[in-house]
Amino acid sequence: MLDQIRINTKKKLVKFLVASRSDVGGLPAGADRIDAFVRENGFAGFFATSAKSGQGCDELLQAIRQAIPWEDLPSVSSPEVLRKLREFVNDLNPARKVTKAGDVPAMVTIAELLQRFESAHKVKVPQEEFISYLERLEATDTADVLVFHSTGAAPKPED
Repeated sequence: MLDQIRINTKKKLVKFLVASRSDVGGLPAGADRIDAFVRENGFAGFFATSAKSGQGCDELLQAIRQAIPWEDLPSVSSPEVLRKLREFVNDLNPARKVTKAGDVPAMVTIAELLQRFESAHKVKVPQEEFISYLERLEATDTADVLVFHSTGAAPKPED
């Protein structure tokens, strides 16, 4: 399955209605009722699928790939910086006995975290790139960025 990356965009989330195991017992509703439900609830489409036979799976995958705003996904230009940031953030976890990153409060602004990271690793990371790294870490539950992504708000240094 695709990474669960939160995308900071004003584009509306695309959702699909998917019936699994459609080869076992058929569908619980007729085509007209399903079409009406799809329209009324803002789904981009309906897919009847079967993992056993593969029915509908290729079409669903193609629809998902077309719906992803690839141009809006954050890019990571330095896997080494991302790795170091992951370790740095993990070291901030109060549940760990040894803290390599110093006494950093559990909640800091992005700007403060960037400053501490750059100081600890003697590197300079552009703010936009740093925020992209944090979003990648958030997608893997390594860090929580307290920004309301559902509103389309982009993280800011003061967040």
